[in-house]
This record gives sequence, structure tokens and C-alpha cells, in this order.
Amino acid sequence: MRSLSKITHVLISTQSICQNIRKQVYISSSKDIYQNLALEDWLYENADLANTDYLLMWRNEPAIVIGRHQNPWLECNVIEAERKSIPVVRRKSGGGTVFHDQGNLNLSYLMRRGRYNRKKNLEEVVQALVSRWDLNLKISNRDDILLDGIYKVSGTASKLGGDRTYHHFTLLFDVDKDILCSILQSSLIGVDCKATRSIPSLVKNLKEEAPDISFDNLVCVVGEEFLKEDKEKVLRTVDPTDENKFPGVAKIEHHLKSWEWVYGKTPPFTISRTFVNVFKHVESDAHFSLRINLTISKGRIDKIDCKLSKEYHRQQKVVDLPLRLLQFVNLVGHPVEKQEIERLWEASRQKIMDLQGEEDYAILVWGLSCLVQCIPGISVLPLRSQQSEIDQHILKSKNVNTVA
Repeated sequence: MRSLSKITHVLISTQSICQNIRKQVYISSSKDIYQNLALEDWLYENADLANTDYLLMWRNEPAIVIGRHQNPWLECNVIEAERKSIPVVRRKSGGGTVFHDQGNLNLSYLMRRGRYNRKKNLEEVVQALVSRWDLNLKISNRDDILLDGIYKVSGTASKLGGDRTYHHFTLLFDVDKDILCSILQSSLIGVDCKATRSIPSLVKNLKEEAPDISFDNLVCVVGEEFLKEDKEKVLRTVDPTDENKFPGVAKIEHHLKSWEWVYGKTPPFTISRTFVNVFKHVESDAHFSLRINLTISKGRIDKIDCKLSKEYHRQQKVVDLPLRLLQFVNLVGHPVEKQEIERLWEASRQKIMDLQGEEDYAILVWGLSCLVQCIPGISVLPLRSQQSEIDQHILKSKNVNTVA
């Protein structure tokens, strides 16, 4: 009887503790991805999670958000993202890459570790949606929310540290699927990397099944479901840049924007490619096969290996081609960043142009163009005038093959 009494007392105490937990819903007034992620991180680090559960909801202007342990160049088309002025952002949780725009609701549940329950959060959202709209939703064993058992409308990620946690996920209701599908296609070739890879999925917007769904009514139904057992039942709109309410949040935002965080945290990877060409004006249709291995660590070029196939070594200058390539543009130790690569190329421009007229000039320029093609996020040679010189010489040669 004593044991039963103790168990009953524990159950009553636990129930009482759960009933005393406050709940708050914050809706961000910002559509800036950096500001919203900074607010999420501020709440994770500073909010009273011991006594309060938080639900933070927001939406963003177009952005690509990669997981903490991912390779941005491998997860999306960095060149296309830059062309469209879409920022690439690294979040602090794990998981895969997602595309955000204003048709994507973001939800973050922040609470103490003892109350952390991903399934419960997802079930709560599903319950809120199906009670308002005629939607066939279910939760997968990967903690995704699926529409009609096939289409992914939500992907999950989380962060746990000590006694503090957050579980966040997306909810696609009217996202631009054309941009989503194109921008998350990497143009990188020949990569060997141990970074976390995203798993492609079929996606569908909730609005395709329920045309009246909007951001405003979504945050209302989800927020009300979260607060259904709370006395206050108030949805609060907050400014994530408010330093009075969230002191130090600007510093977090600055960190999230930094190159060192977005690209410098990329796990090491190697790009290996082979280029084959025939130069009609060198000896008699001389064939060249150039193998380039580019190693990148912490977002910086760590090592470059260039090798010509031995069967094509006919002239000493040609034999020295790999060494000369590396001497002309000293890339090792520099960040893989467009402006930096352009600066290095500009510094090497005169040395390259001084070689015009030499027999192996076209071969050297071809080798440089091959090297550029191995650098992530660089589509063509940065210098337009130099590019035209290269184009002229490449046109004189017969391009046989390019092998990744």
C-alpha cells in the first residue's frame, strides 16, 4: 500500500508540474531569415524554458537553409542562388536543406528537455489542420508530415543541448515549387564528401488541397491548438530585432551572416575531375589529359593536385604544366568565395597575358580554365577580357571530352 501511495503521489506531482507550465506563442513580424533564426537561437539560449514552453512561428523572403553539418555547394546551386539574390544560410540544427519563401510557415517548439516530444508537436499541428480543413495528413517514421501518404509538406530538425531543446519544422502551404526544385539542384561535379546529404522528396502545397489556406489562418489554428490548455491564449507578434526585449540578438544575427559560419563550417571535401583536349596547333593534333584534385577544408582551398597523363609528355614545358598552373594563381589557403577568386585572378592577369605568343600558351590557358571549373560556386573565368582570350584559343583546338 505504501508503494501505491508513493506512485500516486508522484503522478499527482508530475501532473501538477505540467499544469503549471506556461505557454507562449510568438509570431515574428520580420521576413528576414537571419533575424528569425537569431530570435530562435536567442530564445533557446536565454528564455525561461524551465517554466515556459514557446512556439515561435515566422515566414521568410526566399532563402536556402542548410543543416549544421551540410555542404552548401553540394546541397544547392550556389551560382543560381547568387544570381537570384537568394541567401544561403546555415542553421544550428542538423537535418537537410530546405527552401523558404513566404508560402512556407516555419514553426519552432522550444522547451525543457524533459518535455521534448517531436511526435507530440507534429500530432498537435496535424490535429489543428485536419480540424479546420479536409486534409489527409499523417506523420512518417522520419517525423515528416505527409499529404495523401506521398507528398512531403513538412520536414523536421532539432537541437538539444543540456536541458534546453528546440524542435523546428517547415509547413509548405504555397511555396514556389519551380524555384524550390531548381535551386536545390547542385551543379557540383566529382565530389567526395562525408557531409550530411539531403534526401529528395515529392512535395505538394497544402493550398492545392485547401485553397483558402493562408499564413494568417495557419498561425491562428496552430497557435490556438498549442494554447488550448493555457489560461492566457494570446498570440503575440514580436520584433526579432528588439534589443530591449532580446538583448544581444543582433550579435547572433551578425554571426549567422558571416562567411565563417555559412561556408567555413563546411565539412572537408574533395573535387576530382579529368579534362581531355586535342590541340591542333601543338605538334600534330597533340592530346592532353589533365587530372585535377581539389581539397577544400573549412571553406578554404587546402590542396591542389594537377597531373598530366604520362603518354602525352612530349615537351618539357608541357610536362611542367601542373606546376605552372599552381604558380600562376596561388589559390591554396584562400576561401572559396567569388570575390576572393576574382581578386587572385586579377593579380595573376598580367603574368598570364605576358605569355601570349608562346607555343604552349593555349594549353596553359586551357589548364587554367579547367582549374576554375573545379572551384565550387564559380561558373566561368572571372576576368571577361581574359575569358575572351581563352575562348579564342579553345576555339582553335578541338575539344574531345570532359570527364567528371
